[in-house]
Amino acid sequence: MKGPLIASKPARRWIIAAGLAMVLLTKPAAARDAKGFHHPGVFSRQQDLAGMARRVAAEPTAKTGYEQLKRSPYASLEPPSTPYAVVLVAASASNKFEAALRGDGHAAYAMALMWVITEDHRYRDKAISILDGWAATFQELKIQTGFAAQIELEAAWAAPIWIAAADIIRYYDRGTAGWKPASVTAFDGFLNKLLQVARGARTNNNNWGTSANLAMVAAAVYQDDAAAYQEALALHKSHLASISKKTGALGPDYLRDPWHPQYTILTWIQICEIAWNQGDDLYGLSLEGQSVPRLAICLEHFSQLFSGQLPDPAGLKVGHFKDSQKKRQGYDMAFNHFIRRKGLAAQLPAFAKMVPAWRPGGSDDHFLAWDTLTHGDLHH
Repeated sequence: MKGPLIASKPARRWIIAAGLAMVLLTKPAAARDAKGFHHPGVFSRQQDLAGMARRVAAEPTAKTGYEQLKRSPYASLEPPSTPYAVVLVAASASNKFEAALRGDGHAAYAMALMWVITEDHRYRDKAISILDGWAATFQELKIQTGFAAQIELEAAWAAPIWIAAADIIRYYDRGTAGWKPASVTAFDGFLNKLLQVARGARTNNNNWGTSANLAMVAAAVYQDDAAAYQEALALHKSHLASISKKTGALGPDYLRDPWHPQYTILTWIQICEIAWNQGDDLYGLSLEGQSVPRLAICLEHFSQLFSGQLPDPAGLKVGHFKDSQKKRQGYDMAFNHFIRRKGLAAQLPAFAKMVPAWRPGGSDDHFLAWDTLTHGDLHH
C-alpha cells in the first residue's frame, strides 16, 4: 500500500518526544484507574448498538447507512475468510495478503453489525469464525517489497478494524454472543502481535504516527489497559499540536496529495470518538488561544477544500482536493459530534453542508467503515 515520505527516525522521534514530555507533566482528566472502562465502548457504546435497529427503521440517515452495509460484499455470509500465518506487505502497492488482513477484519465487523441489527445468529457465528480463524493462524507481518517499516503502517491500519468487531462480539449485551474465553484469549494474542508492530510508527509526525495512535487507544480500551490509554491520549495531544496549524491546514502530508492528509484527520476523529465513549473530551481540545476546537477548525478547512471554496494549496503534488472526500468514510462521527451534539453548524458552515451532501461516503478499506449507519443519527 502507499505510504508517506517521512523524515529520519531520529528527527521525528525528537519532535514527538519533546511534545510528549510536556503533555505527560500533567495527568489527563478522568483517569481510567479510578473508574474503569465502558464496554462495549470502542467505536460504539451499548446504548448506541442496542438502538441501531430502531434508528434504521425510523431515521433516514441510519437507513442509508444500513443499505450501504447490506450492499457491501463484506456483509455477505458466503465468502470464506482467508487467514494467513505470514502477511506479506508491499509498500506503495497491494497484494492478497494485505487485502485479506484488512478485508477479513471489515467482514468480521460487518457480521457483528448485521447480527446486532437483525438478531440473525448466522452473522454472529460468521463473525466469531473469522475472529477465531485469524487468531489461530496469524504469526507475523513481513515486508515483501519496498520500505521495511511499511509493516508498521499495515498493522496500524488493520488493528482498529479487528478491534471494532471484537468489541461487539465480546461485550455487546453483556457477552450474549457467547464468545468462548479461550477464543478471547487467543484473539488478544493476535491483537498484541499487530499492536507490537504498529507501535513502531507512533513517533512519526504524520499519518503513520496518528494511525499507530488510533490502534493504541482502541486496543487500550478493548483490553482494559489504563496505562496504555493514558499514553495514547497524551500522544494524540502531542500529534494534534505538532501536525495541525491554526488555519486548519496540516504540516506533514498536506501537499503530497488529497488523501494522505485525510488519513490523519480520520484517525483523529476516531481517536476522539473512542475517548468520548470513555468520558474524555478530546474533540474539544483547543490550541494557541483559539476558542474553536482545533479538530473542528481542521474539518472546516478541509471541507472548504473539498467543496472548492478554497483552491488547492500551492505546491500540491498530485490530484485535487475538490470532492476527494467522497472516496472515504469516517466524517459522520465528527458530524454527529460537532453538528448534532454540540450545535456548531454556524461555526462550521462548509462542514455542516458537506457531510449530508455526499453521505454515505466511499469504501476506502484503510479505516473503519459504515459510520453513517453507526453514528449518523445518534444525537448524543
